[in-house]
Amino acid sequence: MTYPRVNENLVLLQMARARRGGGVFCELHFSGADSGAVRSTNGRWRLMAAQAVQRTYHSTAVLLPDGRVLSSGSDDLGSMQQTYEIFSPPYMFASARPVYTSAPASLTYGAQFNIVTPDAASIARVALVRPGATTHADDFDQRYVALKFGIRSGQLTTTAPPSATTRHPGIICLSS
Repeated sequence: MTYPRVNENLVLLQMARARRGGGVFCELHFSGADSGAVRSTNGRWRLMAAQAVQRTYHSTAVLLPDGRVLSSGSDDLGSMQQTYEIFSPPYMFASARPVYTSAPASLTYGAQFNIVTPDAASIARVALVRPGATTHADDFDQRYVALKFGIRSGQLTTTAPPSATTRHPGIICLSS
């Protein structure tokens, strides 16, 4: 990892990738000096645009339904940040994003369902992504569940996970 850190926010993205943002350099945090805040995202980590504001212990980052990431809050040495930033991952600009015109509003475990999309022929990945619920820079409840699918007459046919014990609910994400 380019920047060893604590109190970062890790967000699972729609393209089966992750975004790390915020946090503070480990040695500075444990010495009590949060002035070493990490404002960049790095990855495999690739270095991305720096965040405008320090995002450390009392911060949050969540995946939005459109694929962007909302990042907010912090404890900038006692001054609680009441700001937010929106991060748009590079995949949002690589090509036209697939869209769907119809999908179920809710699913039953184990049920087959259809997703109507004009982009059916170009879809490479269908997944359920459970958005996060971060507190104190920790989120252990995010999920990315890849679904097997077939293409038939301008729609994708797939099956919901078998039960809540194996997979949790999420939002439908398509990737080309």
